[in-house]
Amino acid sequence: MIRAVVSGLWSFALAISPCPAATPHKGANCGLKVPPAGSGEETNHGALHKIYPRAKNMKPAYTGCQTVWVELNKRWLSLGESFFEKGELRSYQSSGEGEPPLFCEYRSAQLTGGSLDTCPAVSNFPTRSLAPGCVAELLRTNKFPNRCKYE
Repeated sequence: MIRAVVSGLWSFALAISPCPAATPHKGANCGLKVPPAGSGEETNHGALHKIYPRAKNMKPAYTGCQTVWVELNKRWLSLGESFFEKGELRSYQSSGEGEPPLFCEYRSAQLTGGSLDTCPAVSNFPTRSLAPGCVAELLRTNKFPNRCKYE
């Protein structure tokens, strides 16, 4: 199950295709450059990912962003930022270094702008994560910690 979740997260985060330029998201937690303390965690091929805010901390009427970062060469690189309005996913944007940007729009849980081939499914949002410290414990022990669960 861990591999399926990690694979899904990595697949949608790296799905890049040419698309129209996106305007920056505006709202709570939008445009963050580095993950704040308390960010959720994930791993893929040993790379640490941070997710903020954690899905479990997003209220049903949340308006703002959720961002996924990867640690690369001791710095944080944003893999993607999703924007929610009153709890509903409205858009997702990603711009990897050296990659064309990806911008996807959603309304009523349906993709309304962007490609079905590259835009992540609505069911991927908000991105669930493990509690801080879980990835380090998983990598250290090579066992999934009992205290850790995706939320």
